[in-house]
Amino acid sequence: MKKVSQLALIGLLSFTLTTGCTQQPSKAASNEPIILNDGIYTTAGEIESGDWIPEISLTINNGKITDVKYNETASLRKSNSIEYQNNFKAQTKLDLLSIYNTLQNSLIETQDPLKLDVVAGATIASTNIKNLAAEALNNAKRDTKYIDGDYTAKGSIDEKYWTPILTITVKNEKIAIVKYDEISSKVFKHKSQDIAYIADYKEKNNIDLIEVYDSLEKSLIEKQDPTSLDAIAGATTTSTNFIEIAKKAIEKAK
Repeated sequence: MKKVSQLALIGLLSFTLTTGCTQQPSKAASNEPIILNDGIYTTAGEIESGDWIPEISLTINNGKITDVKYNETASLRKSNSIEYQNNFKAQTKLDLLSIYNTLQNSLIETQDPLKLDVVAGATIASTNIKNLAAEALNNAKRDTKYIDGDYTAKGSIDEKYWTPILTITVKNEKIAIVKYDEISSKVFKHKSQDIAYIADYKEKNNIDLIEVYDSLEKSLIEKQDPTSLDAIAGATTTSTNFIEIAKKAIEKAK
């Protein structure tokens, strides 16, 4: 690696930050909703002037970007070099870490690299984050095509001996039919067929359990993704059970 003085690097970076960018923002991101796998996705760019390599790490949780870490690395990361940061500020009147934080927080807020605004005086860093974030998101995209067939998954038995069970039917690579119920290992009966249980539930919670099941089933067919479902007020446990085992059934269909 070439040895370049700190001041020379600062001067060079100051010039590149304020005079355009090395490449156009990636078009990998789009206006279409992106369905993402949870995890940490890291990618790096090409070596730039001064041997700096831009890199980004995105944390995806529940299908959303929840954490962004951007840096530029040579023999040392810029975020770890106090000397570099002080020299950079003296040369440009800009705080390097503030620039990084602004761009990182903006990506978490917008969830879309194409919606990021360029930070004044930091064109290169802004463009790097757009390009690298788009690449990382592309790696995190979930294949939404399912294999046709019937897929069943069960949840854990609760303290009252009810076990949630869900079956999805996939046709033409889409969820076409959803059937959810809970089975008792004590009285060997489905909740949907237990008239006394349904009546008691409605009296205590002012909610029709069959309507809850029906609403969740229709919502999954409409959205095709259990992580996009909202819990039904007053039926949080049922909603949670439904979402969790729907994920298991869909994994089988992939």
